[in-house]
Amino acid sequence: MNKIQYFTSITFALNLILAQNPIWPTNASRMVSSNFGEFREDHFHMGIDIKTGETEGHPVFAVESGYISRMVTNYSGYGKALYLTTTSNHIAVFGHLNRFSPILEEVLRNNQISNQSYFVNEYFSDFEFPVKQGDVIGYTGNSGGSFGPHLHFEYRDKSDQPLNPFRYGFEIPDRFSPMLKQIAITPIEKGTIINGSTLSQVFPLFRDRSGFFHFPDTINCWGTIGISVQLEDQIQGSSHKYQIYKVELWVDKNLYYQSLYDTLNFNKSSINQALQYKLFRSNSGEFHQLYHLDSYPNSPVQTQNLNGILSLDRGSHTVEIKVWDTAENLSTTKGIIVIYPPFSVNIREINRSDHEINFSLSHLSKTSPLSSVTCYSYTPFGFRESKFEIKKENQDEHEFLFTLPLNKIKNRILQCIGVNEKGAFAYPVHWTVGVKSQDIFNVDVHYTLSHTEAGLNVQIETNLFTDASLSVQLLGNKLYSPIWVNQIQPTVYLSDVLSPGIFKDVQTLEVVLQEKIERKIHFDFLPKLAIPNASVLVTSVDKLCTIQTTKSSVYDSTILWIDFAKEPIPSINGIQLSKAYQLNPFDIPLHDTIHIEIQYDRHYNQEIGLGLYYFDLNEKLWTYIPTRNNWNENCLTGYLSSLELVTIIQDNDPPEIINSFPAHGGHYDKKDVMNITASFRENLAGIEPDEQFLKMFIDSTKLISAYQPVKKQLSSKLGSLLSEGEHELLISVEDRAGNQTKKTIKFSVY
Repeated sequence: MNKIQYFTSITFALNLILAQNPIWPTNASRMVSSNFGEFREDHFHMGIDIKTGETEGHPVFAVESGYISRMVTNYSGYGKALYLTTTSNHIAVFGHLNRFSPILEEVLRNNQISNQSYFVNEYFSDFEFPVKQGDVIGYTGNSGGSFGPHLHFEYRDKSDQPLNPFRYGFEIPDRFSPMLKQIAITPIEKGTIINGSTLSQVFPLFRDRSGFFHFPDTINCWGTIGISVQLEDQIQGSSHKYQIYKVELWVDKNLYYQSLYDTLNFNKSSINQALQYKLFRSNSGEFHQLYHLDSYPNSPVQTQNLNGILSLDRGSHTVEIKVWDTAENLSTTKGIIVIYPPFSVNIREINRSDHEINFSLSHLSKTSPLSSVTCYSYTPFGFRESKFEIKKENQDEHEFLFTLPLNKIKNRILQCIGVNEKGAFAYPVHWTVGVKSQDIFNVDVHYTLSHTEAGLNVQIETNLFTDASLSVQLLGNKLYSPIWVNQIQPTVYLSDVLSPGIFKDVQTLEVVLQEKIERKIHFDFLPKLAIPNASVLVTSVDKLCTIQTTKSSVYDSTILWIDFAKEPIPSINGIQLSKAYQLNPFDIPLHDTIHIEIQYDRHYNQEIGLGLYYFDLNEKLWTYIPTRNNWNENCLTGYLSSLELVTIIQDNDPPEIINSFPAHGGHYDKKDVMNITASFRENLAGIEPDEQFLKMFIDSTKLISAYQPVKKQLSSKLGSLLSEGEHELLISVEDRAGNQTKKTIKFSVY
């Protein structure tokens, strides 16, 4: 072996050792506030966020030997960031930095001066900035889209795709097992029933003393279902909730689905098949979806091409969900799902005394005997009050006798749900004797359309109880389509699952209340059938709001429609210039954006500050949509990636410059005026993180300024001392609505 070969072999061996033993990226702490794969709005978190004690300036180390291959500075995202290509062919990313090492700061400064811009995206070759493991390459900060001082760290493969750092040598101590909170069962196909309902059902999970989690009871299903689980992971010494590493769904000891958070893909960053979107949008929490629909692209965390969709044989099945964190701590839940069709029962009063009523519940078809009955009492306004766990009082196979106290159900509506010995649920049945039925003309009626993987449900709700018959029809031009509804609560009626195509050409949903006379209630809406690979235009009833889909806007066939806001409009800082429109169905994910347009009154044609806004359910505030004003047509247009509550708002309030350094009239030692800062307040349209709208000048010379969008703060480090005497600082900021503020600060230095 010659010297060159020997040297190469030694170098390779040393690099391999270093690659197997990377070091922690900072000495600020070994605690993380966020870990790999967490759900972030519509994407995964691609790294870990390391706590820095809410302070900046902690050294950041080269986790392995290699070279600095890229530096980035901007106003959003990772802010000030470095990319380290390692000798093990990995890429380490360090985000939200305060500053780089001195030599890299000098390179950055020269680049910014040369381009007269704070924004830098510079790549380097392997011989320009080599580093050894442990070298200080920068310091932690709070730059870019950061909500507080911390270090964002990513570890990527040679293809620049993110890896889970906790699985590649960056472990932290963790002895806590994941917590399993709830399980959700979702109908996947028409005809699916879950505990007597066509809607998704959520059940709490209970942990025993050994740490094992259990279903609350046997769950009855009929048809094709998907399972989701709500869970969270904890690490000792932290109150944060973390993403798990692996989750598996087993049925009868066969693996049906697996999610693995080992690696992600920037090109497939959508969480729409990892997060159960409908439950999330309905404020039920974050559920990990353990099934995959054919119309969706594969999730980057889905493994082994298992789709998790369960079409099980009639009978009893054992369902087990196993969850691991990255430290291999395991939690498990197990329960029984029985596959039997629901059945119908009849309730009748047998006898009554001054204190109690005797009832009989009997099934109307040949099925196994009833084993239990659960009863709920409701007020005449439809509010549930009490729950009764019933014991059977006879041995008859065809009849279930039970007794309830009169004082608990007097002037109340009774709902009974029977379960037979095989675990199958009966459809709910109601007893209304002694409860006054309200006049049908005094009853308010509301409808809701809900969209599931199986199709659409029409739900009708009344504000008062009535024993009038209720029926539903879909009407349109030469269209009359009756819909069967079942009374699932005293004031709630639910249809079977309907195919989206049935709503084609519908213009009105009609609800009919029938007693001796008939009352018809009409709800006008204009649903449009949206399908993949086609575009559709959807219009509100007043013709003032429209949405236009693209060929890739929807994953699967659905209907889209626009409602007027049914709830009071959340408070608005500006002036509302249109109705608020709810784009529906709000709880389905979009595959691609939709185009939205709202017309405004021509009187506002010359007004400034007009914009489209949607109401952010997470932040509880109105959020600006990048808007184009078509003056000739008196309308505003924009794009949305989800179906939201939208309106037009006029924002005439310019941003407010709340403080600056130096301050107006200040007198300073010139050594103290090396860092210039300005902070703003903006309450509606927001400020675009772009140098075009954020500027500072000293004595007419433009400063190269950093911007922190969460703090709304501009800052600039001067390259040299100011001369003694008077100086003038000009601050200019413009919001997204076009409102501009300029402020001149006069100060002196000595």
